[in-house]
Amino acid sequence: MAEPALGASTTDSVIQVLIWGGVLLLAAIVLFGVVWYYRRRWLTRSELTGGTPWTLDDLRRMREAGHITEEEYRALRAALVAAFRGGQADATGRTPPGGPDEIQGPADKNAPDFDLRKGHEG
Repeated sequence: MAEPALGASTTDSVIQVLIWGGVLLLAAIVLFGVVWYYRRRWLTRSELTGGTPWTLDDLRRMREAGHITEEEYRALRAALVAAFRGGQADATGRTPPGGPDEIQGPADKNAPDFDLRKGHEG
C-alpha cells in the first residue's frame, strides 16, 4: 500500500481549515444577527415603557378621533408639558408657586423670556 504524498495531506489540511473557517464565520454572522435582533427588540420595548408615553401629536390625534375628551386632552397636555419642563402642572398648564419657574429665573431682567403663556410686551 502506498503512502499518500506530502502534497495530498497538505491539501486536505487546507481544505479542512477553509471548511472550519467558513463554519466559524457563518456561526459568527448568525450570532451577530441574533444579538442585533434581540437587542433592537429589547431597546424598543424599554423605550416604550420609560419616558414620556405620548407626544403632543399623539394627544391631538386621540382627541380628534374621540378617544379622549377636551378636558382629558387639556389635563394630559398640561402633564406632558410639565414633565418636559421638569415640574408638575395643574390642568391649566401652570406650575404651582415655588415650582421651577420661581426657583430659576433669568439673571438679566432684559434677557429674552421664552414663556409662551406671557403676553408680548412691546
